Amino acid sequence: MLRNPELISSLQTEVGAALWQCQALEESLVHILLIGIKIDNNSHNNIVEEIFKKYGELTLGQLANQIENISDIPLVLKQRLSQLKRERNWLAHKSWSDILPHANSYPPNKLTDYLERIIKINDEALSLNKSFENVIDERIIKSGVKKESLEKKQRKFIRGG
Repeated sequence: MLRNPELISSLQTEVGAALWQCQALEESLVHILLIGIKIDNNSHNNIVEEIFKKYGELTLGQLANQIENISDIPLVLKQRLSQLKRERNWLAHKSWSDILPHANSYPPNKLTDYLERIIKINDEALSLNKSFENVIDERIIKSGVKKESLEKKQRKFIRGG
C-alpha cells in the first residue's frame, strides 16, 4: 500500500497540466515564428495553413532554437524559454524515473519538492505564453492594425464568436 496516494495523485495531475501548458506554449511559439516573419496580411490562406502545419510538427526544442534568431524577442524571454525547455524535457523524459523511487517515502519531502517543481514548470509555461502573446500583439499593431480593433477581435474570440 502506498503511503502517499493523495500526493502521487496530485503529482500525476500536475504533470498533465504542466505538459498541456507547455503544448499551448509550443503553439504560441509557432505563431511567433510565423506572424510578421514568414507570413503577413497578404499571405494566401492555403500557404498559411501549410506553413502552420509544417511548423506545428516541430518540437519545443526546435521551436526554441529558432526563437533564438528573432530580433524582436527580448533576451530575457529567450533565456526563460531556454530554461523552461530544460525543465520541460526533464518533465517529459525523466520525471517519472526520478520520482518513482520516492513514491513510498516517509516523510514525503522529496515528493513535495517534485510537486513544487512541476507546478513551477506549469506556471512558467503560462507566464511565457502570455509574454509571447504580447510580442505577437505588438507585431500586429506594427503591421497597421489598430490596437482597439485587435482588442475587439480578442474579446470576440474569447466569447466564442
